[in-house]
Amino acid sequence: MNRFRLFVLVLLSVFIVSCSTVTTEISKPPAKEVPSDRTIFAKDVWLGIVGRDTPFGVEVTDIYINSSAKDTGVKKNDVLIEIDNKNVSNIDDVLSVLGQKESGNMFNIKVSRHEETIEIVDSVSKTQTTISKEDFLKKYQGFKDEGKPGERMEFTVQKKAETKELTVTLTTPPERFHLIEPPQPVTEPKPEIKDGKKAGWMGISMGPVKGLAKMGMDKEQGGIKINSVSPASPAEKGGLKTGDIVISYDGNTFSGEEPKYQEKMAEHIKSVGSGGVVALTVLRAADEIVLMINDKKEPTEADKVTDVINNLKVGDRMKAGITRNIKNISLKITLGTRMAASDKPEIEPETNEKIHPELVDYTTPIEILTQKILSHTNITDKYEDLLKRYSDDQKNADDFRLRDMRYLERDPFKIPKICDDLIVAIRNNVSTYDNDGLLETISARLDEVIFGEDITPVKLKAGLTLEEHCKQIEELLTRAEKYRKEA
Repeated sequence: MNRFRLFVLVLLSVFIVSCSTVTTEISKPPAKEVPSDRTIFAKDVWLGIVGRDTPFGVEVTDIYINSSAKDTGVKKNDVLIEIDNKNVSNIDDVLSVLGQKESGNMFNIKVSRHEETIEIVDSVSKTQTTISKEDFLKKYQGFKDEGKPGERMEFTVQKKAETKELTVTLTTPPERFHLIEPPQPVTEPKPEIKDGKKAGWMGISMGPVKGLAKMGMDKEQGGIKINSVSPASPAEKGGLKTGDIVISYDGNTFSGEEPKYQEKMAEHIKSVGSGGVVALTVLRAADEIVLMINDKKEPTEADKVTDVINNLKVGDRMKAGITRNIKNISLKITLGTRMAASDKPEIEPETNEKIHPELVDYTTPIEILTQKILSHTNITDKYEDLLKRYSDDQKNADDFRLRDMRYLERDPFKIPKICDDLIVAIRNNVSTYDNDGLLETISARLDEVIFGEDITPVKLKAGLTLEEHCKQIEELLTRAEKYRKEA
């Protein structure tokens, strides 16, 4: 079995089990006591949540969009503590209640919800106003985007635990499950810039900006925002950083139509050629923050404020003041040539633990089942060898490989979770990942039929023997290979 087919087999095993509406009770492996996430439904009814056992009840780790839980107002990270007037200690308690119910039944649930009370200080009157976390995040993003040098933002955060009582109506599981909103149409992406032979290469992705009065410049001043910097690239070696705004290159400034900014700068870089030097003047945000948690000063960076808020414990009180500070920096970048993969230097990629530390203990029954299949068919060694080769391959510098793709090549069982979170993040804040709109365009076409034959969901058969199940997988692999070739 070659490398591609083995990898696809594992991915399809994950996909098949995750998409099936058949629930298989699987015992946890004795060596791993980490509680797993489970979609909660019994017989023909469900709440529409994914949960995991905790010492305090059942934590809601995900919510399906087409569910009564979503409509009722259940939120991720809520802890289910009571259902139909019965205390909840674990998922089995929930299943016991659901097993006695039918579609259409209504009852109450109680959840424990950790919420942040945020008071923001008006910069002029110094009065405090209590706002929601969502409104705070909008104001904070506005401060980062529009704040002028010397402006200050002050706020206080208190984390509290509250009990919410909600009324839910049970429904039958839908034919298709969605943890994310269906894609929406997007505008056409900007035209790509073609490479020239032996042209200069900096190793950045960029987008035009205009009106930099917020950064202490003239209101007509234009520039180029650096959206990403490739590993081991000339830009990284020269000190350029993601988020920098270039206001001049080799004495050239930005004026006129914004769409031309990027094209002109790219053509200049190519014309200078490999080995040439381009002098840049950039604006870089270097906000100063003073942050106290429970009256104790805590060192952090201004960009990490949201992470700090999310990690507060119940009862913690945080007080912070952020002062806008913009630095004007001169850089000289020695250009290279866009390299083929075989010519690129080796890098030491980030570990999975660093990319997504919150998923270190994340596991699902799907992973347990697939590991059993690998073991039963005696291909565990081949599978582990495959993952090692994918990991070694990542040492080749790749200018366009997403961190999440590196992660998933080393741990394909996280595909549903990472993909759902990634697409939600792209739609909420596209610039975080890709200002040129490539990923947004791809996500908007996920449900499109892009070639002749319509692809209809396969009705999976339950209650099969292992041999019959493998035959079913083989048939799906054959279809998948056909679709892949057409695509």
